[in-house]
Amino acid sequence: MLAEFVGSRITKWDLKLDGEPVETGSSWLVPVRCEDGAFDTAAAMLKVAKPGSDERPGMALLEWWAGEGAVRVLRRDADAIMMPRLDQRPALGNLDDFDDARAFDILVTTTDRLHRQARRALRAGEGRPVPAGLIPLTDVREHVFGLPLARSERLARWRAFAAGFDLEGPAPLPLHGDIHHGNLMHNPGQRDRSGGWVVIDPKGYVGHPGYDFANLFFNPIDQPGRVADPARILRLAEAIAAVSTSRGAGQETDSAVRSPGEALDFAWLYGGFSVSWGADQLWFEDRMAQLSLIEDLRSGGG
Repeated sequence: MLAEFVGSRITKWDLKLDGEPVETGSSWLVPVRCEDGAFDTAAAMLKVAKPGSDERPGMALLEWWAGEGAVRVLRRDADAIMMPRLDQRPALGNLDDFDDARAFDILVTTTDRLHRQARRALRAGEGRPVPAGLIPLTDVREHVFGLPLARSERLARWRAFAAGFDLEGPAPLPLHGDIHHGNLMHNPGQRDRSGGWVVIDPKGYVGHPGYDFANLFFNPIDQPGRVADPARILRLAEAIAAVSTSRGAGQETDSAVRSPGEALDFAWLYGGFSVSWGADQLWFEDRMAQLSLIEDLRSGGG
């Protein structure tokens, strides 16, 4: 299957293997080099979605973002994309590279930049339609509510909250859906206002932009002690609200995250989704503890 799905793109797009492929549950990632000189980079990454994969909406969204705040798509077909190869370091989750304040600044401003670009693209003057196949957050919630943990007494309070939560807001936008420290990487070839920081691996959702900030509260996932610091959580909530409302008065603020408390609401919403998806993961109990901490902070505890 690897030879069939990946090999056809290697041949069709005139690529050369440049490392060992990596297989995930949903796709193959293949380091390649571009042989035809058509791009300003030779080192690239080919990503091919497996049959039945949920990667395709995100691939379409990456192309729609057109390289502003997101990794550039060099080539794309229905099941595959080719992107520039990105730096593994500096890494936003590595304390040797960034403290929380600097990492939060990059993460929050890049996320907000994606939302601003989406608003511009959807205005009548530009009129770019939303990519087909994006998944409404309401559908995501419906799926989660069918999972065993979300139906359990352990998440009863969260479920009552999530059931009434406005997932669209007044102006729904295309969303990444999974922004965290590991899904924002540095592109040394990016020469624009981004500073070279671009998102990868979007889920391809549509809904309230506040959702895109929520996973930041639970990452880096491999550093649970760092994540479960109440002061850190509150600093992040304040940073999100400050950036999201910095556009000034007018239509663009209609779907802003208006306060640190609202940022915490989105964090609690996302956290319940996450633990419901990951009930069998090694990080599950750590994330449940983080979810409880955020619930406490929302109510003024901690």
